[in-house]
Amino acid sequence: MSNSSLTRLLPEHWLLKSMLVIMGFMVVAFNVMGYDVLFHADPWIPFIPISPFGILLGCAEVAVLVWTSAVIADWSRSSRVLKGLIWVLVPAFAFLCYSGVNSYLNSLATAEIQKVEEVKFRTSNNSEYLATLEAEAESLQGQISQIRDEQVSLNVQINEKNSQYANISERASQRRLKSLNCMDVPDCASSVMAFESQMESIEFDTKSLNKSRTSNSQRLASLEQRLDEINSEIRAQKYEDIKNKNQYAGTESSFEIKKQAYERVVIGTASLVGWEPEDPFGVFVAFVSFLIYQCISF
Repeated sequence: MSNSSLTRLLPEHWLLKSMLVIMGFMVVAFNVMGYDVLFHADPWIPFIPISPFGILLGCAEVAVLVWTSAVIADWSRSSRVLKGLIWVLVPAFAFLCYSGVNSYLNSLATAEIQKVEEVKFRTSNNSEYLATLEAEAESLQGQISQIRDEQVSLNVQINEKNSQYANISERASQRRLKSLNCMDVPDCASSVMAFESQMESIEFDTKSLNKSRTSNSQRLASLEQRLDEINSEIRAQKYEDIKNKNQYAGTESSFEIKKQAYERVVIGTASLVGWEPEDPFGVFVAFVSFLIYQCISF
């Protein structure tokens, strides 16, 4: 088949029309994704990440495009009602489509810096969490110091009681040696019984002190274990924060450089007509969205 025959079989301007159809599909897709950013919802179909509103919007845009094309193609025979509706629907959907494209492009333009902002936000929240952990660690350290001081005091008291017990036991033994049968001598028996009573009291006090020391040792071990866990968690959290900051260290500066370049173009162009935009970068994104949508509209 010759090139002339192939040309006759193909529609006129088929390449341009094909590209316009593809571009129209992409604009609808951009709108759907853009409005998904503004009105996010869980998708109906798990493997298709489109919200119910996105499906509704996409179907409505395709329907309006097809209907508008049909009315314009048969303009001479279309009723006045249909012609009038075009002047209402076309501007409305033009604004709707433009807003969707602008939202999608804006999300793309700020995607990198949003990651930086997320890291900053998480780091800010982590700072409060770290402050809570550090306060708890400080409280535990104070309790541990207090218990250690109590343990030192208990050890001193136990040693004193042991010394007293040994001293009284020695005195009781010496007193028994002064009589052949101490228990038959009232004075000796009375002294020995007094010594034994003191020894029983000291032994009871020593058991009580040892019980307190054992309880404190168990509590001290538990507090020290908890303190070690908190300190490990603090170190891990600080390391994670530093790692995240270093990961996006150059992203913010790179975004600012690109943003300033776009803003200089907008400010320079706007100054020609005496206009000073409050958000030059937003104006740039809006202008790109306008160009994309107008290309498919025309």
